[in-house]
Amino acid sequence: MKIVLTALTSILLLVTACKKSKDDPAPNPDIIYKTVSETYKSYTTKPTPSSRFEYVGGIYEETPKVSLGILMSWEETPNGMYLHPNNSDGALITGDHGLIKGLGANVTINAASSWNYNSPAISYDYVTNTTSSKGDFAGKGDKYIGFMTIDDGKKYYGWAKLNVSADGRTVKLIEYAVQKKPETAIKTGEK
Repeated sequence: MKIVLTALTSILLLVTACKKSKDDPAPNPDIIYKTVSETYKSYTTKPTPSSRFEYVGGIYEETPKVSLGILMSWEETPNGMYLHPNNSDGALITGDHGLIKGLGANVTINAASSWNYNSPAISYDYVTNTTSSKGDFAGKGDKYIGFMTIDDGKKYYGWAKLNVSADGRTVKLIEYAVQKKPETAIKTGEK
């Protein structure tokens, strides 16, 4: 009896260990997914009067071409942390406050999204700009952004998960994904 129970327990443990959680979906071959987990210091003293911005990190892929630069900008008022897509061949979803919109999980990103073709801010430097809008990121934990990139005239949709410090001076890029098929929606968190 003891041998049978031990064997049954071993089988149950093996079956449980092999069972996939619904929170751990199989990777979609049509999506590029990357874990980054890098923290970037987004604020430095402006080095010279001619410096407009300093790149501190970003998302870069070759196919489809994605170049989403994370930069500290002094050319905007107020100064802060901005995202710059594909040398302006792309866009980001923004909120009513004019900053990049923080999205939850499972939000559809597609042609119908509210696109901003400029280089909007994630957050401002709240140490020197204390009255600026805090937006959806500063000190609010992990949030998603929605982005669109244009490669060879075709639109590709993607998301990135970020975490921004309460003072707006650092950002952590946690992970991102890009749909490989043009003009095809992706949901935030989809891999």
